[in-house]
This record gives sequence, structure tokens and C-alpha cells, in this order.
Amino acid sequence: MQMQQCSAHYMYCTANYQCGEGQLRCIDMIRYRECCTPIRRDCPPVTHLNFRCIVSEPVSWCDEDRDCHTTPQQKCCPTGCNYNICI
Repeated sequence: MQMQQCSAHYMYCTANYQCGEGQLRCIDMIRYRECCTPIRRDCPPVTHLNFRCIVSEPVSWCDEDRDCHTTPQQKCCPTGCNYNICI
């Protein structure tokens, strides 16, 4: 049985034989199931990240994708709060 694609909210990604080449196995946090997602995925919409902007002087975690080499998706994404995070 092939796993379904992840929704916009997923975590705990690892390489796994159950997902095709170029994909990671993750836990879908909306549907509470395992899922597959492409390794080089676009940044999720800011509304899906659900950040509350409460910091007056935010500091970005990253400026470009290569700053995110230790995160599962290795993507630098905007939060909508004037700073970026690695996903």
C-alpha cells in the first residue's frame, strides 16, 4: 500500500523505503497518519504556519535555503512576521 501525500502540517520526517525516491516519510499532524512529501518542497503558505507576530525586533533563522542544512526540508521560509525560519 502506498502512503498518501502530506498536508501542509507535517513533522518528524525521515528517509524511508515506503516513500518513493526523492521523498521523505513524515507524520501528518492534521490527519494523524504517516505520509510522504517531496524532499525539496515549496514553502508552505504563511497562513499554514500559523505564527503570531509578538516579537518587536525579530531575527531570521536563515536568509537562504543553504542556511537550513540541518532541517528535514532544508528550506528557508517566511513566517509573515518579518523573519524567516528553516523547515
